[in-house]
Amino acid sequence: MLILNRGAALLDLSGFTFPPGFVVWAILFLALGFLLFASVMAAAGAIAPTAREGNQVAWLLMLPLMPMLMFGRLFAEEPNNSLTLVLSLFPFSAPSAMATRLALGEVPLWQIIVSLLGLAGTTYLMVVLAARFFRAGNLLSDAPFDWHRLATGWRE
Repeated sequence: MLILNRGAALLDLSGFTFPPGFVVWAILFLALGFLLFASVMAAAGAIAPTAREGNQVAWLLMLPLMPMLMFGRLFAEEPNNSLTLVLSLFPFSAPSAMATRLALGEVPLWQIIVSLLGLAGTTYLMVVLAARFFRAGNLLSDAPFDWHRLATGWRE
């Protein structure tokens, strides 16, 4: 809070306030987003025998976060644009996109709930899939990482 207050003073944002309920929604989105990305990283870590090979998958996790960097200005200028709406409803970009939209203005309740339910469902599925990768056959295997093994390793 100290850093945010100091930053607001430097940028002359002293009149900016978060909308009511922002903190609660942001915590929900960011906690589910953390669990989603952590479960995908855990699955990649379980299937890859070395950290170097596990890093091959890490860049895939960064792709859904790129639109926030690429279209940050669009989020700030038009938070209810169709592209920002799609990004805030897509589960892998919803944590950052919806939190940004919520901070910048009024978001219809149905969009928040649909986005949160999609994120929660996807997070649940990814946690279950990641748990399937944690089998002795996957963990003790010294087979090199390949995309086919990642795609089919959960069925074994």
